[in-house]
Amino acid sequence: MRRRWKEAAVLGLLVLAVYGVLLGVYLPQKEREQEAWRLAQEDARTHDVTTIYPHESPYMGDAVNLAALLGVLPLPNLSGTMELESDQFLLRLVLDGTYAQAGEEETVKRNLLYESVALCAAVENLQQVSFVFDDREISHDRATLEEWFGADLRALLEKEETWKTQVQDRLDDVIRNQEKEGEKQGQSEEICFWAEKNHRSKPVVLCVSNQS
Repeated sequence: MRRRWKEAAVLGLLVLAVYGVLLGVYLPQKEREQEAWRLAQEDARTHDVTTIYPHESPYMGDAVNLAALLGVLPLPNLSGTMELESDQFLLRLVLDGTYAQAGEEETVKRNLLYESVALCAAVENLQQVSFVFDDREISHDRATLEEWFGADLRALLEKEETWKTQVQDRLDDVIRNQEKEGEKQGQSEEICFWAEKNHRSKPVVLCVSNQS
């Protein structure tokens, strides 16, 4: 009887030790990993492309799917609404705030470009994405994005490694190249170039091909 009691006591101590390791080591480590992954989703360079795959669609008219896709992308730090203009194959995101309020400038530039690439890559008939701030509108169209990244956007999405090397790792280079190109042509230092729209009171940053 005494031997069984000792065995039960030892077993109880082992259970407590395992439980202590679980609470003190494994679960906190798991929480840290989850938090690190969550933070990585806020940066275009480290975003998990596999979160895009469930939302691939041939049509932009599926508003529920489009909203879900936006939910997994690194958006500006602003609330807003989504507008679809199906006749122009245009997605417009109307944001509640100014461009400066969206976050750190370099991060905002990078994330807006990445989001446009991801949206056009995942939604086959989407041709243009516009981000409307209180003080400006930034727009990217599919043809120009494919020119900048040198490939069909849907093809870039086919493999994780391709997406990483051809899109995420090149975002900063693409931005720098377009800014240099704009400076050469005496245009804005923004990622694209400025143009005034007669029917709008705010300037529009057009991310479209400016070749003559």
